[in-house]
Amino acid sequence: MRAAKIGIVLLVLGSLLMCSFVTGVVLTGAALRPSTTSALARVLPVTDSSQPTGTEDRFKVFWEAWRLAKDNYVDEKATDDQKMTYGAIQGMLDSFGDQGHTRFLSPQEAERQAQWIQSSFTGIGAEVTRRDNRPVIVTPIEGTPAEKAGIKPGDVVMKVDGVDTVDLSLDETITKIRGPEGSSVTLTIYRPSTNETLEKTITRAKIQEKIVTWAMVPGTTVAHVRLNKFSQGATKELQTAIDAAKKAGATGMIFDLRSNPGGLLNEAISVTSQFVPAGSVVLKQRERGGKTTEYQAQRGGSALDIPMVVLINQGSASSAEIAAGALQFYNRAKLVGETTFGTGTILSTFKLSDGSELVLGTAEWLTPGDRMIRRQGIDPDVKQELGPDAQLVTPSTLKTMTEQQVQNANDLQFQEALKLLK
Repeated sequence: MRAAKIGIVLLVLGSLLMCSFVTGVVLTGAALRPSTTSALARVLPVTDSSQPTGTEDRFKVFWEAWRLAKDNYVDEKATDDQKMTYGAIQGMLDSFGDQGHTRFLSPQEAERQAQWIQSSFTGIGAEVTRRDNRPVIVTPIEGTPAEKAGIKPGDVVMKVDGVDTVDLSLDETITKIRGPEGSSVTLTIYRPSTNETLEKTITRAKIQEKIVTWAMVPGTTVAHVRLNKFSQGATKELQTAIDAAKKAGATGMIFDLRSNPGGLLNEAISVTSQFVPAGSVVLKQRERGGKTTEYQAQRGGSALDIPMVVLINQGSASSAEIAAGALQFYNRAKLVGETTFGTGTILSTFKLSDGSELVLGTAEWLTPGDRMIRRQGIDPDVKQELGPDAQLVTPSTLKTMTEQQVQNANDLQFQEALKLLK
Protein backbone atom coordinates (compact mmCIF):
# COMPACT_ATOMS: atom_id res chain seq x y z
CA MET A 1 0.00 0.00 0.00
CA ARG A 2 1.40 3.38 -0.90
CA ALA A 3 1.91 5.41 2.23
CA ALA A 4 1.41 8.48 0.13
CA LYS A 5 -2.18 7.45 -0.43
CA ILE A 6 -2.89 8.36 3.14
CA GLY A 7 -3.96 11.59 1.64
CA ILE A 8 -1.66 14.43 2.40
CA VAL A 9 -4.11 17.20 2.95
CA LEU A 10 -3.49 20.81 3.44
CA LEU A 11 -2.75 24.02 1.84
CA VAL A 12 -1.61 27.34 2.88
CA LEU A 13 -2.92 30.73 2.07
CA GLY A 14 -1.59 32.84 -0.70
CA SER A 15 -2.29 35.86 -2.80
CA LEU A 16 -2.35 35.44 -6.54
CA LEU A 17 0.60 33.71 -8.20
CA MET A 18 3.35 35.08 -5.98
CA CYS A 19 1.68 33.46 -3.02
CA SER A 20 0.34 30.46 -4.85
CA PHE A 21 0.58 27.19 -3.05
CA VAL A 22 1.45 23.86 -4.35
CA THR A 23 0.20 22.05 -1.32
CA GLY A 24 -1.86 19.14 -0.58
CA VAL A 25 -1.99 17.51 2.76
CA VAL A 26 -2.57 17.59 6.44
CA LEU A 27 -4.10 19.91 8.86
CA THR A 28 -2.01 20.62 11.87
CA GLY A 29 -0.78 23.87 13.16
CA ALA A 30 0.61 24.43 16.56
CA ALA A 31 1.04 20.83 17.47
CA LEU A 32 1.73 19.25 14.17
CA ARG A 33 2.17 21.10 10.97
CA PRO A 34 0.04 21.16 7.87
CA SER A 35 1.45 19.49 4.86
CA THR A 36 1.49 21.60 1.75
CA THR A 37 0.73 20.48 -1.72
CA SER A 38 -1.41 22.48 -4.11
CA ALA A 39 -0.53 24.87 -6.79
CA LEU A 40 -2.35 28.08 -6.89
CA ALA A 41 -3.97 29.13 -3.68
CA ARG A 42 -5.71 32.44 -3.83
CA VAL A 43 -7.80 33.75 -0.93
CA LEU A 44 -11.02 34.91 -2.49
CA PRO A 45 -14.20 36.22 -0.87
CA VAL A 46 -17.55 34.60 -1.47
CA THR A 47 -19.46 37.15 -3.52
CA ASP A 48 -22.84 35.38 -3.72
CA SER A 49 -24.31 33.44 -0.81
CA SER A 50 -27.90 33.42 -2.06
CA GLN A 51 -29.69 30.15 -2.68
CA PRO A 52 -29.56 29.15 -6.35
CA THR A 53 -32.90 28.93 -8.08
CA GLY A 54 -34.39 25.54 -8.66
CA THR A 55 -32.59 23.87 -5.75
CA GLU A 56 -35.57 23.18 -3.51
CA ASP A 57 -36.43 19.88 -5.17
CA ARG A 58 -32.78 18.81 -5.51
CA PHE A 59 -32.08 19.39 -1.80
CA LYS A 60 -35.35 17.97 -0.52
CA VAL A 61 -33.79 14.60 0.27
CA PHE A 62 -30.88 16.28 2.07
CA TRP A 63 -33.18 18.14 4.45
CA GLU A 64 -35.20 14.97 4.98
CA ALA A 65 -32.01 13.19 6.07
CA TRP A 66 -30.92 16.17 8.20
CA ARG A 67 -34.20 16.32 10.09
CA LEU A 68 -34.36 12.56 10.63
CA ALA A 69 -30.82 12.52 11.98
CA LYS A 70 -31.36 15.60 14.11
CA ASP A 71 -34.59 14.29 15.66
CA ASN A 72 -33.85 10.57 16.03
CA TYR A 73 -30.10 9.93 16.56
CA VAL A 74 -29.62 8.24 19.94
CA ASP A 75 -26.95 10.68 21.18
CA GLU A 76 -28.68 14.05 21.10
CA LYS A 77 -25.51 15.90 22.11
CA ALA A 78 -23.80 14.62 18.97
CA THR A 79 -26.31 16.35 16.70
CA ASP A 80 -24.47 19.64 16.78
CA ASP A 81 -25.62 21.95 13.95
CA GLN A 82 -22.15 23.32 13.22
CA LYS A 83 -20.49 19.89 13.14
CA MET A 84 -23.28 18.55 10.93
CA THR A 85 -22.94 21.51 8.57
CA TYR A 86 -19.16 21.23 8.35
CA GLY A 87 -19.44 17.48 7.85
CA ALA A 88 -21.97 17.95 5.05
CA ILE A 89 -19.67 20.43 3.30
CA GLN A 90 -16.69 18.08 3.53
CA GLY A 91 -18.83 15.21 2.25
CA MET A 92 -19.85 17.30 -0.73
CA LEU A 93 -16.21 18.05 -1.55
CA ASP A 94 -15.20 14.41 -1.10
CA SER A 95 -17.64 13.49 -3.86
CA PHE A 96 -15.31 15.25 -6.33
CA GLY A 97 -12.69 12.55 -5.83
CA ASP A 98 -9.92 15.07 -5.10
CA GLN A 99 -9.23 13.81 -1.59
CA GLY A 100 -6.19 15.33 0.02
CA HIS A 101 -6.47 18.51 -1.98
CA THR A 102 -9.93 20.02 -2.38
CA ARG A 103 -11.22 20.36 1.18
CA PHE A 104 -12.98 22.36 3.85
CA LEU A 105 -11.16 24.14 6.67
CA SER A 106 -12.80 25.13 9.93
CA PRO A 107 -11.86 28.58 11.28
CA GLN A 108 -9.39 26.91 13.66
CA GLU A 109 -7.78 24.89 10.86
CA ALA A 110 -7.50 27.98 8.66
CA GLU A 111 -5.77 29.84 11.49
CA ARG A 112 -3.27 27.00 12.01
CA GLN A 113 -2.41 27.05 8.33
CA ALA A 114 -1.60 30.73 8.59
CA GLN A 115 0.69 29.95 11.55
CA TRP A 116 2.41 27.20 9.59
CA ILE A 117 3.43 29.63 6.86
CA GLN A 118 5.71 31.26 9.40
CA SER A 119 7.59 27.93 9.80
CA SER A 120 7.43 28.35 13.56
CA PHE A 121 5.01 26.69 15.95
CA THR A 122 4.88 24.73 19.19
CA GLY A 123 4.33 21.00 19.20
CA ILE A 124 6.01 17.71 18.32
CA GLY A 125 6.96 18.53 14.73
CA ALA A 126 5.12 16.14 12.43
CA GLU A 127 2.82 16.34 9.45
CA VAL A 128 -0.44 14.45 9.81
CA THR A 129 -3.46 13.61 7.70
CA ARG A 130 -6.53 11.45 8.21
CA ARG A 131 -7.21 8.07 6.63
CA ASP A 132 -9.86 5.49 7.47
CA ASN A 133 -11.04 7.58 10.44
CA ARG A 134 -7.55 7.69 11.96
CA PRO A 135 -4.79 10.33 12.05
CA VAL A 136 -1.76 9.16 10.08
CA ILE A 137 1.76 10.60 10.17
CA VAL A 138 2.85 11.90 6.78
CA THR A 139 6.37 12.64 7.98
CA PRO A 140 8.23 13.88 11.05
CA ILE A 141 10.03 17.16 10.49
CA GLU A 142 13.83 16.97 10.48
CA GLY A 143 15.41 17.65 13.86
CA THR A 144 12.13 17.84 15.81
CA PRO A 145 10.93 15.92 18.91
CA ALA A 146 8.81 13.67 16.68
CA GLU A 147 11.81 12.59 14.61
CA LYS A 148 13.97 12.11 17.70
CA ALA A 149 11.26 9.95 19.28
CA GLY A 150 11.29 7.61 16.29
CA ILE A 151 7.98 8.64 14.72
CA LYS A 152 7.88 7.42 11.10
CA PRO A 153 5.82 8.14 7.98
CA GLY A 154 2.74 5.92 7.90
CA ASP A 155 2.44 5.61 11.68
CA VAL A 156 -1.22 5.58 12.72
CA VAL A 157 -2.08 7.59 15.84
CA MET A 158 -4.46 5.31 17.76
CA LYS A 159 -4.58 7.24 21.03
CA VAL A 160 -3.48 10.60 22.41
CA ASP A 161 -2.86 10.50 26.17
CA GLY A 162 -5.08 7.43 26.32
CA VAL A 163 -7.97 8.95 24.35
CA ASP A 164 -9.01 6.90 21.31
CA THR A 165 -8.80 8.94 18.09
CA VAL A 166 -11.42 6.96 16.15
CA ASP A 167 -14.22 9.33 17.13
CA LEU A 168 -12.12 12.51 17.03
CA SER A 169 -11.92 14.85 14.07
CA LEU A 170 -8.48 15.75 12.81
CA ASP A 171 -8.94 19.16 14.42
CA GLU A 172 -9.76 17.61 17.79
CA THR A 173 -6.80 15.25 17.56
CA ILE A 174 -4.42 18.11 16.82
CA THR A 175 -5.82 20.11 19.72
CA LYS A 176 -5.02 17.23 22.05
CA ILE A 177 -1.50 16.80 20.68
CA ARG A 178 -0.62 20.46 20.85
CA GLY A 179 0.34 22.05 24.14
CA PRO A 180 2.81 24.29 25.94
CA GLU A 181 6.50 24.08 25.21
CA GLY A 182 8.17 21.65 27.61
CA SER A 183 5.03 19.64 28.35
CA SER A 184 4.64 16.00 27.26
CA VAL A 185 2.13 14.03 25.23
CA THR A 186 1.88 10.25 24.92
CA LEU A 187 0.92 8.82 21.54
CA THR A 188 -0.15 5.23 21.02
CA ILE A 189 1.14 4.39 17.55
CA TYR A 190 0.30 1.51 15.24
CA ARG A 191 3.06 0.87 12.68
CA PRO A 192 1.62 -1.06 9.68
CA SER A 193 5.05 -1.84 8.22
CA THR A 194 5.94 -4.00 11.24
CA ASN A 195 2.46 -4.67 12.67
CA GLU A 196 3.59 -3.14 15.97
CA THR A 197 1.75 -1.03 18.51
CA LEU A 198 4.08 1.41 20.28
CA GLU A 199 3.81 4.10 22.91
CA LYS A 200 5.80 7.29 22.39
CA THR A 201 6.01 9.98 25.06
CA ILE A 202 7.20 13.17 23.39
CA THR A 203 8.15 16.49 24.95
CA ARG A 204 6.65 19.38 23.03
CA ALA A 205 8.95 22.14 21.83
CA LYS A 206 8.96 25.27 19.73
CA ILE A 207 9.44 24.13 16.16
CA GLN A 208 11.52 26.45 14.01
CA GLU A 209 11.78 24.52 10.80
CA LYS A 210 14.72 25.08 8.51
CA ILE A 211 13.75 25.31 4.88
CA VAL A 212 17.11 24.12 3.51
CA THR A 213 19.83 22.09 5.22
CA TRP A 214 23.04 20.78 3.67
CA ALA A 215 26.28 18.97 4.48
CA MET A 216 29.17 17.34 2.69
CA VAL A 217 29.06 13.54 2.73
CA PRO A 218 32.14 12.43 4.73
CA GLY A 219 34.82 10.87 2.56
CA THR A 220 33.36 12.23 -0.71
CA THR A 221 33.02 15.41 -2.73
CA VAL A 222 29.24 15.02 -2.76
CA ALA A 223 26.96 17.56 -1.08
CA HIS A 224 23.67 16.44 0.44
CA VAL A 225 21.16 19.27 0.10
CA ARG A 226 17.70 18.79 1.60
CA LEU A 227 14.75 21.05 0.79
CA ASN A 228 12.05 20.58 3.41
CA LYS A 229 9.33 22.66 1.77
CA PHE A 230 8.79 25.26 -0.93
CA SER A 231 7.93 28.14 1.38
CA GLN A 232 8.80 31.80 0.96
CA GLY A 233 12.56 32.22 0.72
CA ALA A 234 13.29 28.61 -0.28
CA THR A 235 15.14 29.62 -3.46
CA LYS A 236 17.41 32.09 -1.68
CA GLU A 237 18.29 29.54 0.98
CA LEU A 238 18.92 26.92 -1.70
CA GLN A 239 21.22 29.26 -3.64
CA THR A 240 23.16 29.98 -0.45
CA ALA A 241 23.52 26.24 0.24
CA ILE A 242 24.67 25.51 -3.32
CA ASP A 243 27.25 28.29 -3.22
CA ALA A 244 28.58 27.05 0.12
CA ALA A 245 28.73 23.46 -1.15
CA LYS A 246 30.73 24.55 -4.20
CA LYS A 247 33.20 26.41 -2.00
CA ALA A 248 33.53 23.25 0.09
CA GLY A 249 34.59 21.35 -3.03
CA ALA A 250 31.35 19.68 -4.03
CA THR A 251 31.48 18.03 -7.46
CA GLY A 252 28.13 16.27 -7.15
CA MET A 253 24.86 16.79 -5.30
CA ILE A 254 22.14 14.69 -3.73
CA PHE A 255 19.02 16.85 -3.82
CA ASP A 256 16.69 15.44 -1.18
CA LEU A 257 12.97 16.06 -1.74
CA ARG A 258 11.77 13.16 0.38
CA SER A 259 8.66 13.94 2.41
CA ASN A 260 8.64 17.47 1.00
CA PRO A 261 4.92 18.31 0.97
CA GLY A 262 5.12 21.23 -1.44
CA GLY A 263 4.54 24.94 -0.94
CA LEU A 264 4.52 28.04 -3.10
CA LEU A 265 4.23 27.69 -6.86
CA ASN A 266 6.56 30.59 -7.57
CA GLU A 267 9.20 28.91 -5.37
CA ALA A 268 8.72 25.64 -7.26
CA ILE A 269 9.48 27.45 -10.51
CA SER A 270 12.47 29.38 -9.17
CA VAL A 271 13.93 26.34 -7.38
CA THR A 272 13.72 24.30 -10.57
CA SER A 273 15.28 27.22 -12.43
CA GLN A 274 18.50 26.67 -10.47
CA PHE A 275 19.04 23.42 -12.36
CA VAL A 276 17.61 23.82 -15.89
CA PRO A 277 18.27 26.43 -18.60
CA ALA A 278 16.20 29.60 -18.74
CA GLY A 279 13.16 29.22 -20.97
CA SER A 280 12.69 25.52 -20.22
CA VAL A 281 9.06 24.70 -19.43
CA VAL A 282 8.82 23.82 -15.73
CA LEU A 283 5.12 22.95 -15.70
CA LYS A 284 1.88 23.46 -17.56
CA GLN A 285 -1.35 24.66 -15.98
CA ARG A 286 -4.67 23.52 -17.44
CA GLU A 287 -7.82 25.32 -16.38
CA ARG A 288 -11.40 24.10 -16.21
CA GLY A 289 -12.24 25.16 -19.75
CA GLY A 290 -9.10 23.56 -21.20
CA LYS A 291 -6.94 26.68 -21.43
CA THR A 292 -3.27 25.78 -20.86
CA THR A 293 -0.54 28.09 -19.57
CA GLU A 294 3.17 27.27 -19.54
CA TYR A 295 5.55 28.41 -16.80
CA GLN A 296 9.19 28.66 -17.82
CA ALA A 297 12.47 28.52 -15.94
CA GLN A 298 14.04 31.84 -15.02
CA ARG A 299 17.56 33.07 -15.69
CA GLY A 300 20.44 32.84 -13.26
CA GLY A 301 20.48 29.16 -12.33
CA SER A 302 23.22 28.45 -9.78
CA ALA A 303 23.65 24.71 -10.46
CA LEU A 304 23.09 24.13 -14.16
CA ASP A 305 25.95 21.67 -14.63
CA ILE A 306 26.73 19.93 -11.37
CA PRO A 307 25.90 16.17 -11.53
CA MET A 308 22.95 15.42 -9.28
CA VAL A 309 20.54 12.77 -8.08
CA VAL A 310 17.11 13.61 -6.66
CA LEU A 311 15.64 11.58 -3.80
CA ILE A 312 11.84 11.21 -3.74
CA ASN A 313 9.36 9.14 -1.77
CA GLN A 314 5.66 8.73 -1.17
CA GLY A 315 5.61 11.90 0.91
CA SER A 316 7.02 14.08 -1.90
CA ALA A 317 4.08 16.09 -3.15
CA SER A 318 2.93 18.99 -5.26
CA SER A 319 5.78 21.50 -5.67
CA ALA A 320 8.24 18.68 -5.02
CA GLU A 321 6.58 16.74 -7.84
CA ILE A 322 6.75 19.75 -10.15
CA ALA A 323 10.49 20.06 -9.58
CA ALA A 324 11.18 16.33 -9.77
CA GLY A 325 9.05 15.91 -12.89
CA ALA A 326 10.85 18.72 -14.72
CA LEU A 327 14.33 17.52 -13.74
CA GLN A 328 13.44 14.03 -14.91
CA PHE A 329 11.92 15.25 -18.19
CA TYR A 330 15.07 17.16 -19.14
CA ASN A 331 17.34 14.30 -18.03
CA ARG A 332 18.93 16.75 -15.61
CA ALA A 333 18.93 14.24 -12.76
CA LYS A 334 18.13 10.64 -11.98
CA LEU A 335 15.25 10.19 -9.55
CA VAL A 336 15.81 7.59 -6.84
CA GLY A 337 13.28 6.29 -4.34
CA GLU A 338 9.54 5.68 -4.56
CA THR A 339 6.63 7.01 -6.60
CA THR A 340 5.55 10.40 -5.28
CA PHE A 341 2.22 11.27 -3.70
CA GLY A 342 0.37 12.33 -6.84
CA THR A 343 -1.15 15.75 -6.24
CA GLY A 344 -1.88 18.07 -9.11
CA THR A 345 -4.83 20.38 -8.71
CA ILE A 346 -4.38 24.14 -8.49
CA LEU A 347 -6.06 25.35 -5.34
CA SER A 348 -8.01 28.52 -4.74
CA THR A 349 -9.09 29.36 -1.20
CA PHE A 350 -12.51 30.92 -0.65
CA LYS A 351 -13.16 32.49 2.76
CA LEU A 352 -16.66 31.83 4.11
CA SER A 353 -18.68 34.13 6.34
CA ASP A 354 -17.79 32.42 9.66
CA GLY A 355 -14.03 32.38 9.03
CA SER A 356 -13.98 28.88 7.60
CA GLU A 357 -12.53 28.28 4.16
CA LEU A 358 -13.28 26.28 1.07
CA VAL A 359 -10.13 25.09 -0.71
CA LEU A 360 -11.09 24.12 -4.26
CA GLY A 361 -9.11 22.63 -7.08
CA THR A 362 -9.77 25.11 -9.88
CA ALA A 363 -7.12 23.92 -12.35
CA GLU A 364 -4.55 21.16 -12.68
CA TRP A 365 -0.87 21.00 -13.54
CA LEU A 366 1.09 18.83 -15.92
CA THR A 367 4.77 18.03 -16.43
CA PRO A 368 6.61 19.60 -19.39
CA GLY A 369 5.82 16.39 -21.28
CA ASP A 370 2.06 16.78 -20.66
CA ARG A 371 1.94 14.02 -18.09
CA MET A 372 -0.75 14.45 -15.46
CA ILE A 373 0.53 13.88 -11.94
CA ARG A 374 -2.76 13.84 -10.06
CA ARG A 375 -3.41 10.34 -8.69
CA GLN A 376 -0.36 9.02 -10.57
CA GLY A 377 2.68 10.70 -9.08
CA ILE A 378 6.21 10.82 -10.45
CA ASP A 379 7.89 7.44 -10.87
CA PRO A 380 11.59 7.20 -9.97
CA ASP A 381 14.20 6.19 -12.51
CA VAL A 382 15.64 3.86 -9.88
CA LYS A 383 13.06 2.36 -7.57
CA GLN A 384 14.39 1.82 -4.07
CA GLU A 385 12.23 1.22 -1.04
CA LEU A 386 13.33 1.52 2.57
CA GLY A 387 13.20 -1.23 5.16
CA PRO A 388 10.98 -0.78 8.24
CA ASP A 389 14.00 -0.04 10.44
CA ALA A 390 15.71 2.35 8.06
CA GLN A 391 16.97 5.63 9.46
CA LEU A 392 17.02 8.45 6.93
CA VAL A 393 20.34 10.13 6.33
CA THR A 394 19.86 13.88 6.49
CA PRO A 395 22.30 16.79 6.46
CA SER A 396 21.76 17.11 10.20
CA THR A 397 22.78 13.50 10.84
CA LEU A 398 25.66 13.67 8.35
CA LYS A 399 27.33 16.35 10.41
CA THR A 400 27.72 13.87 13.26
CA MET A 401 28.68 10.80 11.17
CA THR A 402 32.06 9.36 10.28
CA GLU A 403 32.93 8.01 6.85
CA GLN A 404 32.48 4.46 8.14
CA GLN A 405 29.07 5.27 9.60
CA VAL A 406 27.98 6.68 6.26
CA GLN A 407 29.03 3.48 4.53
CA ASN A 408 27.06 1.42 7.07
CA ALA A 409 23.91 3.58 6.97
CA ASN A 410 20.75 1.60 6.13
CA ASP A 411 19.18 4.45 4.14
CA LEU A 412 19.23 2.52 0.86
CA GLN A 413 17.87 5.44 -1.15
CA PHE A 414 20.72 7.65 -0.02
CA GLN A 415 23.23 4.86 -0.69
CA GLU A 416 21.88 4.36 -4.23
CA ALA A 417 22.14 8.09 -4.95
CA LEU A 418 25.71 8.12 -3.67
CA LYS A 419 26.60 5.14 -5.84
CA LEU A 420 25.18 6.81 -8.95
CA LEU A 421 27.19 9.96 -8.32
CA LYS A 422 30.39 8.04 -7.68
